[in-house]
Amino acid sequence: MIARTVLTLTACAGLCGAGSPPEDLVQRAAQAPPEIAAWLLLKQATPDRMPSKERRMAVLEEAFDLAAKASMPYPLVRASAEVTSDSIAGKRQEASLQNLDGLGLQVRAVLAMMNLSPARAQEMALSMEVPAPPKAGCADLLVARVDEYYGLALLVARRGFTAKQREEGRPAQYLAHIIGMSAGPGQLLGAVRLVSQFEANEKDRAVLIAALGSAMRTAAAEPRAFAAVPELDEEVDALVRQSPEGGPLAEAYKAFVGVQTSKPCPAEEAPPTLLSKGPALELTRALGSKAGGSGEDDARARFSAVLHRTESWRPEQGEEAMEFFQSKAAVYRSLLDAAPDDALLNATIASFVGFLRDTPVKTENPAEWMAQFRRVLQPWAPAGQRSVAMAREEIRRSGDAVMNLLAESGESF
Repeated sequence: MIARTVLTLTACAGLCGAGSPPEDLVQRAAQAPPEIAAWLLLKQATPDRMPSKERRMAVLEEAFDLAAKASMPYPLVRASAEVTSDSIAGKRQEASLQNLDGLGLQVRAVLAMMNLSPARAQEMALSMEVPAPPKAGCADLLVARVDEYYGLALLVARRGFTAKQREEGRPAQYLAHIIGMSAGPGQLLGAVRLVSQFEANEKDRAVLIAALGSAMRTAAAEPRAFAAVPELDEEVDALVRQSPEGGPLAEAYKAFVGVQTSKPCPAEEAPPTLLSKGPALELTRALGSKAGGSGEDDARARFSAVLHRTESWRPEQGEEAMEFFQSKAAVYRSLLDAAPDDALLNATIASFVGFLRDTPVKTENPAEWMAQFRRVLQPWAPAGQRSVAMAREEIRRSGDAVMNLLAESGESF
């Protein structure tokens, strides 16, 4: 791969201009992992790209169904101050920021449907299960954040019921059910906001606050998840002050805090960075070494040798797939930063594209894979936009259906 020639901007072969037609992308989306397919479909289901209302509704429903199969069910936030951006946990959180989690994608589909068919949007929202993230232990550096679901539930309670259903108290019953299913600190933050922001009569409000207090009293200890929602104290205090039933709620919250703080997690050490050990450390050291000379030819030879060793790097027996993937991707990023000329930059891009094409992470953990794919299509100094042209041509050469679909989508990466 190292001997590839330098590409010019004209080598984009049609990939540098406007994206493929929306219907073509919709049809080809089935080739991608569910969350990437849903993400692409949501971007196509807009009036300017898809004039037909009926077609947009069908695409939104398809995206909603695909989102339920996402490998990352909820967005993730740091639950430890020790998590750094260049660690495995940091990269997983970075991947979460792309909005490829199942919850976020489903919420977006429902919100888009709300503007086309409020009744169908309500049906979709009601079909969603109340988020139930796995209980966070002290070893978990990231925890699920489910605020979006509760924001959607509030919107449905306000806009999604008929006048008759409102007279029957259905919106409050719907919210009470959700609150009753809320067990973790993150869920309870959403539940508190539901009660604070929902305009209910005195009777319904009392029912909602009672349900909230009950949920707090039965919540299990999750000190790591509790630490990730510092705003909960302020939200509960505001609700207590504005509610006639604030006294019992304050007592319930006091009991909840007691449970969460009774056995705090021990202080944790900062997780290792991706380039701090093993082959990743050796390769980056070799890349920056001056051994063998400091001239231009020496630098190119040293760079080529590191690139060749990176290409040949395979996971060790027993090594976690994600640790290998993120560590090798980090070395490729170091190579992209250090490429001494366009020819070696092109060679590095080609090698990185081949790695992304063949890794099982593409289908097993699409969000983490997508975060690295985005880097391939970013301009790298000093080549700038020339590197984007190189990347698009290498993606075309790869023949990979998913990468070509993304490159032709017209989206900015």
